[in-house]
Amino acid sequence: MKTHFEVINSSSDEVNVDRALKNWIKAVATFHECYSKLAAHMSQKELHRHMPKFLYVGQCSKRQITTLLKRMGSELERLIQDMDRGEGTNQLSTPMDFRKLVQHTCLLNRLNDQARIRLHLISQPAS
Repeated sequence: MKTHFEVINSSSDEVNVDRALKNWIKAVATFHECYSKLAAHMSQKELHRHMPKFLYVGQCSKRQITTLLKRMGSELERLIQDMDRGEGTNQLSTPMDFRKLVQHTCLLNRLNDQARIRLHLISQPAS
């Protein structure tokens, strides 16, 4: 995954639009996939019906999963609001808009990394 600094050409301070959009699309798709998987683990009827007192799913605490799901939801809402504060257009037309997109992609990727860790822990058998 390219970092913020690898996507921006430091000499001209212009964003490689194509790469930034591809990275953002990939980050959003991964975000959706990870969020859906985490939410599915927390909503399993079997989990709540047969193991209501258990605090872990695999090797991951329910609290960690719930906290991450809430953070992912609130960060996504914040990112949407941030992009909506633009000039009222649906296009990314200024270098600042593209920088925001790159920053948002980095944040989504950090959340995706945290979600992948939780999903890995969930897949491990309880000790």
